[in-house]
Amino acid sequence: MASTRSAHRDGAAGGPSDPAAGPDAGGGAVGPSAEELEFALALEREEHAGTRAELARVSGHLDRVLAALRAAGLEHHAWGVQDPAPGGPPDEVRTVSEAVRAAERHLRAWLTISRSAARDLHGVDTAPEAAAWAATAHRGLRALAAYARARREEDFAGGFWAWCAQGGSAAVCWPASEKKLAMRESETVMGCAKYRRTRVFDVDPRVEPSGRMVMQAHLKISEGGGDLAPRIYFHDDTGGATGRVHVGFVGPHHLVPNTRA
Repeated sequence: MASTRSAHRDGAAGGPSDPAAGPDAGGGAVGPSAEELEFALALEREEHAGTRAELARVSGHLDRVLAALRAAGLEHHAWGVQDPAPGGPPDEVRTVSEAVRAAERHLRAWLTISRSAARDLHGVDTAPEAAAWAATAHRGLRALAAYARARREEDFAGGFWAWCAQGGSAAVCWPASEKKLAMRESETVMGCAKYRRTRVFDVDPRVEPSGRMVMQAHLKISEGGGDLAPRIYFHDDTGGATGRVHVGFVGPHHLVPNTRA
């Protein structure tokens, strides 16, 4: 399992961080302490609780839709779309790389993923947590696309955090929580040239003529998982020239370090 020695809170504005473990007295590396293991376990439990809550919400909505269709004598339409249509977006993916490819293919009307966005995903895709990270990344990318669609087609006037806080769409949402979403980085991170440079990503020239821009907003795919824990950095241009959300980075946390990671 990926070491939890670097498990931490992200360092985004407003978020605390746990201290990193140091070497032992002899100078050699040591394994995670009991406190660090307990912290990682608590994070996993919290993430699972959030997933269960979303599942309950979506299941409840589905039950109400089925009841309405049944009352109208149209229940057969629901079961006709039980499985994904051939060539349609998948319900599940196995790796974060697969989640990116699915988004590029099926969400491009609302979501633009730069060609350079996917970075160093081999370790992420082969980690013990790969399946869980894949499912969460898939959910996050779908949430960004659903938000962009709500802005364009449903006249939603708020930002992504507000959309998440009000429950997202019927099909997908993302937690409006500092543990899962940061709309900006801390002043310490943005004030450090070294850290700031790691957050400069490719973007559509219609958003920024230079084709490069600093992105601060990001989805935290996992709080545990150490340096491999994936992050998805994005820029919201739903009110701009493209009307889309632009993803500039999908990769492990160690490529976008902060003062504590």
